[in-house]
Amino acid sequence: MKTFIYCVGAQKAGTTWLHDQLRRHPRFAFPAHKELHVFNVRYCRELCGQFLDRRVLALLKPDMVDRAPGARRLEEVDEEIALIIRAFVYDEDYLRIFSPKRLGKYAFTGDFSTLYGLLPVEGMARMRAIVEEDGFDCRVIFLMRDPISRYYSALRMLDTTEATDKAFDRFEPSLERPFHRANGAYDEIIGRLEQVFAPEEILYGFYEDLFNDAFTRRLRDFLGLKHLPMHYGKRVNVSRDGSPLTEAMVEAAMRVYRPVYAFCADRFPETADLWPYARRALA
Repeated sequence: MKTFIYCVGAQKAGTTWLHDQLRRHPRFAFPAHKELHVFNVRYCRELCGQFLDRRVLALLKPDMVDRAPGARRLEEVDEEIALIIRAFVYDEDYLRIFSPKRLGKYAFTGDFSTLYGLLPVEGMARMRAIVEEDGFDCRVIFLMRDPISRYYSALRMLDTTEATDKAFDRFEPSLERPFHRANGAYDEIIGRLEQVFAPEEILYGFYEDLFNDAFTRRLRDFLGLKHLPMHYGKRVNVSRDGSPLTEAMVEAAMRVYRPVYAFCADRFPETADLWPYARRALA
């Protein structure tokens, strides 16, 4: 049985690096586009609307062809773009994106869309059902990062200017935006995931502890692989450096994310030491 991997986030927690590593393995085959966001369009467009609109428009830009990892021919990317857009409505077109006729022979494929963690339970259940009905064994990976560090990195990623002053200036005003709050609400995301997937079907990981053999062994065991080479020194999709956060900014973020730090310290005790702001949040 082939395995379908949903990497559901978190945004700016190492998902692009992991995707880049896995797609180089001969038993893995992924679509040309890393993030499809099909189920976000179906189930939480209101929450993700502005982000999704930009992603859909990006699909239509000519330079997207050059930025699609693994694309071998222009026709492949054109075909995939059409399938993605139709998949916003039709299940069969979603499944065609992963057809072995398109991707070649594989044991593992998947959809690394970092906003799937924002889906309601209904959406998570549907994304599972679609691939299982097509004969896949379904697995989920959810990567996390220090909530404040992740949030600031996401702001810098969304900043389309060369300078990072814009991300710095909107750090506090954007804390209360539903989109940003939802992305960092790991406690709520995990609660929804575990209503749909069994514990052994979910792999949790942490950006701060991602680039080492210990995580690779966990991932290898999770997927049932004997050999899984990783290149820890390679970085992809790195956000530009930002101005250091002020004490007032950190405190404002603590008020939003303190419950998340507390949940994760209880569920994943290692985060108290891994995450830069955890000790302060837990004091």
